[in-house]
Amino acid sequence: MKIPNMNGTQEDAYIISAKQLHCLDNIFRQQHQSCNLHELKMQILDWAKKMLSDERKEWCELRGNSVDVLCRLSRKEEAYKRAIAKNKRYETFKEAFKQLQETQFKKHQKSGKVLSANAFVKWFWDNKTSSVIIPYTKNNQNNQLIKLAQINNREFKKLLNAEADTLLTVED
Repeated sequence: MKIPNMNGTQEDAYIISAKQLHCLDNIFRQQHQSCNLHELKMQILDWAKKMLSDERKEWCELRGNSVDVLCRLSRKEEAYKRAIAKNKRYETFKEAFKQLQETQFKKHQKSGKVLSANAFVKWFWDNKTSSVIIPYTKNNQNNQLIKLAQINNREFKKLLNAEADTLLTVED
């Protein structure tokens, strides 16, 4: 059933579904032959109760789904903010670690060797001073340092390859 809007034209908004209209149509067809007005009223009232009950149930499901989606989005946003705050805490250590790794990377590069992330972390443990505070938990420090060193190594290699590409184009 289409609803006329303020301009008098019809919109595609439906207030009664096709299934519900079909049920109502069946009620009218059945009563067309028997003409029992009281029975027709009762059937229409039963149909209206069922229709409203179905619509209410669907609305509750949609509302519940909407609330779930909003809660998930809120939790996701909060987790993102916590991750940013956590990352800021580690930023100073990451920068100092990266600078130390870069000097060791360049030193090894000049001698024709490649410094792996694991080798650097091993060197770091052997040569770190007691004043260096590692912000990661004790049982996860080594894994976190290796991950950080791997990220740094990838960045160093990209920069090294970019420098090599620019040197080749300048010499050509």
